Amino acid sequence: MGKVYIINGQNEYLINKEISSIKKELEIEEILSYDLENDNISSLVEELVSFDLFVQEKLIILTNVQAFKKLNKTGTEYKEIQKYSVSLESSKTNLIILINDKQASVSNPLFQELNACAIKINIKELSETELSDFILNEVTSNNFTISSLTIKKIISKANDDLYLITNCLKKAYAYKSNEKNKEITIKDIDIFFPRPLEDKIYELTAAYLKKEKEKCINIYHDLLENKYDPNSLVSSVSNKVKDYIMLYYLVKKDASTEEIMQILKVRQGQLFYLKKDLNTIKIDKYKSFLASLALLDYQIKSGRIDAVLGFELFLLKN
Repeated sequence: MGKVYIINGQNEYLINKEISSIKKELEIEEILSYDLENDNISSLVEELVSFDLFVQEKLIILTNVQAFKKLNKTGTEYKEIQKYSVSLESSKTNLIILINDKQASVSNPLFQELNACAIKINIKELSETELSDFILNEVTSNNFTISSLTIKKIISKANDDLYLITNCLKKAYAYKSNEKNKEITIKDIDIFFPRPLEDKIYELTAAYLKKEKEKCINIYHDLLENKYDPNSLVSSVSNKVKDYIMLYYLVKKDASTEEIMQILKVRQGQLFYLKKDLNTIKIDKYKSFLASLALLDYQIKSGRIDAVLGFELFLLKN
């Protein structure tokens, strides 16, 4: 049959970049896609071995191969797969199979046959250094400059979402196209990159501990405008304070960056700013803040104070 590629990874941007490269190599424009979770497996097998006089070669992208596991060995689809497997050698169909680590071992004669002759491509998650290099290359290739601090700011907002990063940077390029200073700054990132609500909770926590009342109130109103449930806000802030306290003890135990990210479930760039806050605010303040939040939570849940007004007064009394 044609070429078979098995791409193992989760980063959609890098996967699609690899698919574009394969399309260019094979000189095939038209692509068919099959999602085995929703599409008929028999239709896929038929497509694999069918021949079209007007099409020299085909390229099929296959997803959700774990559906192969669901086939009953006595069922019609399983028998058809066994029947059609012997015809694959004469097929002119090229195949790209997208999998992740959990789908890497599928017990099925057709998949095993395809896997045996496939070109394996592993898309690894980018390290923080690789992600920084990607952003730097993206910016410089568009004739702009960017500082390492600004790159960290991008990572804190977008993590490894390369589509978000490239799309937001394109807006910045367009906005600054007529300026003499071709530098992407932190101010540009604040304008063109959306702020995740989770980051605002961390920012609110840090602002409170630094006694920045005006900033606290602005962030709080911003959260309310974004329909954040005021009844769950105390709990959300408490969880972020616990993250800071946990980070303090993890750093004391010399935990690696990867271990901390996994335990706290935070992004690489996000961790950079958490550590920065932790270095400027004493741990006792976090513990005191957590105790105050527990009391406020009790007052709100017992009906002694309104959630919206209560939290705002709490911020103002700081």
